[in-house]
Amino acid sequence: MTTPCQRARSLASVDLDGTLNDLEQHFLSAHVGRCGACRAFQEDARAFTTLLREAPLEAVPWPATASVRGHRPRVQFRTIAQIASVASVVIAAGTIALASDFPGVTSETATLGAGSTGSLALVEDSIRSLRREALVQHELPIVAEASTAPPSVGTGAAPLKPALPVDGG
Repeated sequence: MTTPCQRARSLASVDLDGTLNDLEQHFLSAHVGRCGACRAFQEDARAFTTLLREAPLEAVPWPATASVRGHRPRVQFRTIAQIASVASVVIAAGTIALASDFPGVTSETATLGAGSTGSLALVEDSIRSLRREALVQHELPIVAEASTAPPSVGTGAAPLKPALPVDGG
């Protein structure tokens, strides 16, 4: 929201170029007639603009160059590339380290899981073989079969089956 003084000062600046319509000119005249601060602003703006417009033009050496510096430092591309390469090494090492915590995982299967070049079927086959190895080595828990059959006689527990078949494909 603008105040009458802000609007009058804006119109006083535009009036220096002579582009005010009748309504804007009437508002500016009425406001400046009763507001001493805006009247002083209008007089200062007119005096400064007159000085600038009447000053002789200065010759500019050719070619004209200017050095403009922003207020924030620029990040060089080399710095971004270095940060990105360090981040990718850390992510790859973390993926391999996490994958090696699982039983039966070799560095080759960890690398296969970390890279996205293999097909989905190859990844699924690798996961199946890892689970089979873990099951054979008794490192993978056996999952209880979800059935409504009564427990086996004498054991007091429901029948069990492995999570994946142990034999072939």
